[in-house]
Amino acid sequence: MNNTFSIRLFLKQTILMVTLIMASNTQSINLPKNVKLAKEQVLREGLIDNPVTFDPQQADDAASNSIMLDIYNQLINYDQKGNVIPGDAKTWDVSLDGKIVTFHLRTNLKWSDGSKLTAHDYEYAFKRWVNPNIGSNYAYYLALGNVTNAQKIIDGDEDVDKLGVKALDNNTLQIKLEKPTPYFIKMLGIGYASPVSEKNCEQWGNKAFKPEHLLSNGAFKLKQWIVNEKAVSERNPFYWDNHDTILNKVEYRTVNNYATQVNYYKANDLDTTWTVPMEQYQTIQKNYSRELHDIDGLKTFYLSFNTKKKPLNDLDIRKALSYGINRQALTKYVIGMGTKPLFTVVPKLTSGSINYVPGWSNEKQNELEQLSIKLLNDKGYSKNNPLVVSILLPNVNIFKKSAQAIQAMWESQLPVKVNLNVVEYKTWLSEEMNKSNDIVFDDWTADFNDPLTFYGIFASSSLDSSHFSNHEYDTLVSKTFDAKSKKERGFYFIKLAHLINKNMNIAPLFSSSLPYLVKPYVKGWVNQNPLEYFYAKNVYITEHS
Repeated sequence: MNNTFSIRLFLKQTILMVTLIMASNTQSINLPKNVKLAKEQVLREGLIDNPVTFDPQQADDAASNSIMLDIYNQLINYDQKGNVIPGDAKTWDVSLDGKIVTFHLRTNLKWSDGSKLTAHDYEYAFKRWVNPNIGSNYAYYLALGNVTNAQKIIDGDEDVDKLGVKALDNNTLQIKLEKPTPYFIKMLGIGYASPVSEKNCEQWGNKAFKPEHLLSNGAFKLKQWIVNEKAVSERNPFYWDNHDTILNKVEYRTVNNYATQVNYYKANDLDTTWTVPMEQYQTIQKNYSRELHDIDGLKTFYLSFNTKKKPLNDLDIRKALSYGINRQALTKYVIGMGTKPLFTVVPKLTSGSINYVPGWSNEKQNELEQLSIKLLNDKGYSKNNPLVVSILLPNVNIFKKSAQAIQAMWESQLPVKVNLNVVEYKTWLSEEMNKSNDIVFDDWTADFNDPLTFYGIFASSSLDSSHFSNHEYDTLVSKTFDAKSKKERGFYFIKLAHLINKNMNIAPLFSSSLPYLVKPYVKGWVNQNPLEYFYAKNVYITEHS
């Protein structure tokens, strides 16, 4: 090889390399005119706790799921108003009988190591999801979606391979349902529905979801995880829509105190906060009005009574405790922050929700308290012999302040003694299903925008800290799938709401909004998605001092 040819070859390779580097940094996203981007495209998010795992079929906690929205992609995504948009699936078809959904995947899908991502990865992940050996707490979700044989597999009555999910070829995924399920497609934007590489799992086993081995298909790939400090993700050059991504890095900083997060934010060490502390809300609203944003979310807070344990297995005692809570006072004077009293489990903003209000909610609070006293007296409880109950709750302000207020209401007005069992968030997550609990202060954020995401909690096969099991309730849940119209479906929802009120397995308390702080130079983060999904791939940082 002569020197002239070598020089030419070197120059060609250099030009090609520079061209590729420039192409990877060129953005085709539709930016507003005259926007000046910051040189450093780094977003620093505040997390309220350590992520527990990056295994998409195992992550039950909010911190893990927040990160997984960035490092994984699903068949569908949501826009900034919560509407379904294409994700890894470019299009999909639904059969005339509504029982077969066929997803057509994009042909340019890759894992973060550059290997091809196929429909087989989705099939593997979904079967892994319901596999009893994996033990996903969210396995019931596919049963709720009526995926063929999901419930039988969960119960151990059918083999995992019989799940109604099949890759027809590399780019086509077919999902069979046992009955038409109108909300099924919008269920699939959840982190649990992320694909997983079977090859990677077989190669690395339990280490497959550690940063050094994890394969991502999202806009970012996990680079680092330091427990009690931060996780770091970097831009994934193999993400199918990388050319529309602007951020290069996301830092998820664990600051498990809301007030401390606000201090970090004020010191310019965070660009966003998880939320804001209750006690600072009004001050922040006054001083940071342009940076404080609020989403009316699909989140319900409620007390979950253990219906299988004495004395809470007595309906009259559950009624007495629920009637003895002044929800108006709780939301107006204790919590604030846009919370609204709830007498049913479904927030009003939920798509397809029905206006159900139990009759007792219209009674005056002092009359309800008198009824509570009578119910408890009839059971032998008095000031000298009070009902003693314990409430399990996480060490999180909105829970603590609310529980303290409820404790004060019960102890001052009723013959009740309350013990507050305040535990760390992770402990609360692991202990809330324990059948030795009296009462669990629980919450539920919608997985998809439909009333069934709330009513489905109390079906017998679901995760329910009240341990409620009712054949009539299960039958009604099943009938919502077969409804021929929205009106008929709404009729069943009213009956479900009535059964919860009749059995009083829970005491709904309030629905909440999500107030959070965002720096003015962070664009694309603020949204009105009631599911509270934030995708870093939509974000860019503008020039700022």
